[in-house]
Amino acid sequence: GCCSEKEFVKLNIYKLEEHPIAMFLDFDAFVLKPYDDLFDAMLQPQNTVKTVPEAMWDKQVSHPINGYYVKDYNNNNLFRTHDKIQIQGGFLIGRVQRSIYDEFVKLITAGEFKNGYGWGKEGWGGHRAGLGGSDRFQGIVAYFYDGVQPNTSVELNRCTHCANSGRSYLKRGKKKEKVCPTLQSEDECEDCSATPLDKIYSVHLTISKPWDCLTDDFNTTHLRFPKLMEFHREWHRIRH
Repeated sequence: GCCSEKEFVKLNIYKLEEHPIAMFLDFDAFVLKPYDDLFDAMLQPQNTVKTVPEAMWDKQVSHPINGYYVKDYNNNNLFRTHDKIQIQGGFLIGRVQRSIYDEFVKLITAGEFKNGYGWGKEGWGGHRAGLGGSDRFQGIVAYFYDGVQPNTSVELNRCTHCANSGRSYLKRGKKKEKVCPTLQSEDECEDCSATPLDKIYSVHLTISKPWDCLTDDFNTTHLRFPKLMEFHREWHRIRH
């Protein structure tokens, strides 16, 4: 993350008690499609079966939904399974509950983060290459929903939510073996660069900011990440 412990301020969405649900976005993120269906699923009775077509994994869940997030597979350089990956730091939807906020405060002030092991020493990342932010907001939210309160949240599709025009594949080892960021098989791996714009709900511009000048370096970056220019155009279209 960019801002050290200051990023924990994002957890204040759980304190906005005048609303049943709160959504956080970074300034370099924006929404392209309504989230009404996801909000409706979150508000359904806890013991009912809820259909979430935009889920990354299970499309139907019978547990309560207190949070939606997107995992940061583009930085999965240690090739971890999805239950040990930090979240994208620019997006979070939460059911507003002061008790959830208080639980986060308890975890943070306890300081149970160990380099190389993660929060609770459970393997949610050490603060090193490929796992940026794992000792901060990105890591503790993943630890909370995967470890402290499992089966209370839904991970959303990485190509259609908080999409960031990142890498479609990672390269592993000296032979630069092509690996899906989610560790799925080649047949199952979704190429986010091929996702049509009209299927994308939200975007997070992590690679290049829309207010930066278009330099030669940007042009090189654009060739590596072909959806980047398309996302930049949408950001300016919405804001101007």
